[in-house]
Amino acid sequence: MSKMANRWEIPVSTMIPYLQWGELTNGETTVWETGRHNHASYELHIILSGQCSLFINNTELTLQTSQGILIAPDVFHAPSFVTQPFCRLSAAFFPDEAQLFQLLPRQGGFLLFSADRAVKDLCSAIFAEIKQEDSLFHKELLANQFAQLMLQVFRTIKETTSDPRTTITHPKQLEDMTIIDRFFVNTPPKLRSKENLAQLLYCSERQVLRKIRTLYGVSFQEKQMLSRIDTAQHLLRVTDKNIDEICTLVGYSDTAAFYKAFKHYTNTTPVKYRKRVKDVGNP
Repeated sequence: MSKMANRWEIPVSTMIPYLQWGELTNGETTVWETGRHNHASYELHIILSGQCSLFINNTELTLQTSQGILIAPDVFHAPSFVTQPFCRLSAAFFPDEAQLFQLLPRQGGFLLFSADRAVKDLCSAIFAEIKQEDSLFHKELLANQFAQLMLQVFRTIKETTSDPRTTITHPKQLEDMTIIDRFFVNTPPKLRSKENLAQLLYCSERQVLRKIRTLYGVSFQEKQMLSRIDTAQHLLRVTDKNIDEICTLVGYSDTAAFYKAFKHYTNTTPVKYRKRVKDVGNP
């Protein structure tokens, strides 16, 4: 294992003060086996061969060869399966958000992009250099290669991606989104009220409704519903709890209402959803 694995010490550039590539030295480039999780940092994943399924923000994505994804902090996500042969370059980083603001996924979101030949060539160079950990200027070369990779990724995003994050123009909005997202993920369903969120945001309940509409384009009730469905999907994927129990855990007292909401947002029933993800994960 690299002596620098899992350490936040590499200053890639002034735009990306710290970056970690621990998974690249831990033998995890050909698998993606983590449970539902989030991070305080941004995450970069580039699929170099094979494909995988990723559950993120109430959405199931299929990432193909030559696709990449940037995931913002505090976004819960979970890989489901990979097809072999599979290879993935991944890194976590803390950027200078003031410099890269318009190119980063907004708080609570993610960005997909295509990895062109320049990106893939840089990934290959990084993999080759990681094997040279005892060579002269190893750390400096890696930092340089990662700097080139990140800048190339941001150039690709700038040229090819259309994203609504330009509506977020003030750091206070990013702070509010962090508070709101954590509130809906971590607060027990019975306590997810406008009043409690207003206390966290130090504003009135009416202002809470306005903030959610401005930042997410949905109502408080819709935001709460999406959070419930996301939690239900996670429980259906990774537990054997029965539907009635999951219904109660996500805050529904009426199973029929839960089924109706689940089908509205996922276009399938909880039973069919569980069967589908189990079948995919166990071919």
